[in-house]
Amino acid sequence: MAQQRQDDAEQLTVNVPNLLDRPVPAKPNPMARFVESSDSGTSSALTPGSSLMRHPDRGTGFYFQKRERYGRASLVETGRHAGRSRVTYYGFSGHTLGYHAWKRDFFTSGINLRLPVAIGLMVALYMLSYFFWGIIWLFVYWHDKSCVAGFEKRYHGIVSAFMFATETQQTIGYGARRPRDCWISAWLVAMEVIWGQLLDAITLGIIFARIAHPKNRARTVFISDCAAIARRDGALKFMFRVADVVSPRVRAFLYTWGGGRTTAEGEHIPFRADPLRLLYEDHLSLVLPLTLEHEIDERSPLYGHTYDSLTALDAEVVVLFEGVTETGALFGGKRSYLPTEIHWGYVFAEITHQSKSASTRHAVDLSRFHEVEPQKDLEQMLPQQIISQHLLKKNHRVIPFPALSEKTLVLSEVAVVGTKDTPDGQLSLMVRIGDVYPDNMVQLAVRMYLYRWNDRLQEDATTTAPYEVHQLEVTPARLLLRLPMTVRHIITESSPLSNWRSGQAGIAADASSEIIVVVDSVKYDTSKVIMAKRIYVVHSHIKYGYRFEPMVSRVGGRAPRITWSSFHDVAPAPPNLPRVRSSRSLQHDASRGESLLRAQSERPPSTAQALPRRASGGPFEGLFPAT
Repeated sequence: MAQQRQDDAEQLTVNVPNLLDRPVPAKPNPMARFVESSDSGTSSALTPGSSLMRHPDRGTGFYFQKRERYGRASLVETGRHAGRSRVTYYGFSGHTLGYHAWKRDFFTSGINLRLPVAIGLMVALYMLSYFFWGIIWLFVYWHDKSCVAGFEKRYHGIVSAFMFATETQQTIGYGARRPRDCWISAWLVAMEVIWGQLLDAITLGIIFARIAHPKNRARTVFISDCAAIARRDGALKFMFRVADVVSPRVRAFLYTWGGGRTTAEGEHIPFRADPLRLLYEDHLSLVLPLTLEHEIDERSPLYGHTYDSLTALDAEVVVLFEGVTETGALFGGKRSYLPTEIHWGYVFAEITHQSKSASTRHAVDLSRFHEVEPQKDLEQMLPQQIISQHLLKKNHRVIPFPALSEKTLVLSEVAVVGTKDTPDGQLSLMVRIGDVYPDNMVQLAVRMYLYRWNDRLQEDATTTAPYEVHQLEVTPARLLLRLPMTVRHIITESSPLSNWRSGQAGIAADASSEIIVVVDSVKYDTSKVIMAKRIYVVHSHIKYGYRFEPMVSRVGGRAPRITWSSFHDVAPAPPNLPRVRSSRSLQHDASRGESLLRAQSERPPSTAQALPRRASGGPFEGLFPAT
């Protein structure tokens, strides 16, 4: 299996030999000859052979050939029978299951038959019916020739009986062959006509439903042969593309195997199926192709996964979509993506082009519908394994796109400690929070926690955990983010961070501690609870003696102007709160804190030191009086 995956990686190489897992179209574009060339220079106007694409029939392109070549197992069929389940059920013979289905639901079973088989069964049923009633009429003719008229003696009346049964069942009309005034003939004619009507209703109903069944409409829906994982506005997203669906309803699930797991009670669960929440509105009419997204955050089943981990778990993303045909009939289909069909660091090629000044029609280049392109900042990255690990490193400075469908909450990249911008001048730990789509998130509640690692607790065998958790009081605790706001925790004597008031030794002792800020909110349009969380490590994400740069301005009576590009920017504090030394210096001071204090206490006092003065040393020099 490992050798097959390595061979497949070599087959998917483009531009950078034996390194990039990039898809290559299997054959020249079969639709390119229908596209007229032009001098516009856009990709929507192509000459024959200038572009490559998959076959327009869904699932019969490059990835289908790879699945067939390497015998990859999957839950959903692709290729000629795209959308069918590839799960094999056993325990009963096929005849037993088929008999059970026909016995309990013959109409649906008949609709699901292939059209040639359904037509063949219909013809056979009608011929059997004609022969059956023909034999009955033949017996009547032999028993009492006065009940029927016009039966010829050739072939003992068999041909006449068959034709009489056909004329009666189909109500063609009688000629020389006709029933006479006889009770047997009267009852048989009535019964055969009723039987014929029932047979017509069932067989013609099945044939019509089979021909009008919208199941084949799913084969004409454009859904991308591959998926992509990349960052959009800082958020890591799983993406695939869909087009030509009316009022779609799309769902996605992640199936993972990896040997399964065993519960505490000893039950073996061979696989997991987790839903993937898609960022789109149900029943949206796809007038233009749309790239559907699933945000990979803490709530996502894909959170923390890389290319290697998905491959090791034999993961498969199954997409189920439902839509409405132009005649109003409902249809559904399925598509699945294996780990080798999910491309990390790639985005779908641009295929939608706005109309030019000389045209009144927008254009969509279907020849590039399935193609993906590497993101600009990842073009030089090597294998998919490295790209997937690189994408997990989030850029905290990116501002989300202000769209109703997005999670528009944003927290500052760093937290600051200082007295600037505090109403009472008290030392505070501050974090900036904003909503790039104002009033999109309401009823915001902010919580702040301190996770403090303690070496003494870690060495103590009687302690259950080598860390302490403290909840920090936040002001204000509830927000309305019409404009960005700064929340703070006042560092008082009773605060869990009170040791920060003593200077750099106290701050350095918490160099490995973490400040966790959690924001709970309610999305205004959907009333769904949205959570945003950020972890600030003291030695790398806490800026001592800094303040946030102003980002809200107002000129005259105009509406406030928000400069989101300055949201994460910080500036040094005023001179009364000088900058502290680097985090590496603080960690070094923590290791020799006691010896430093001892040396200072043993130093003989000088005349200058005996004079009243501000406390020296520490990151907050000038803030606190000497003790």
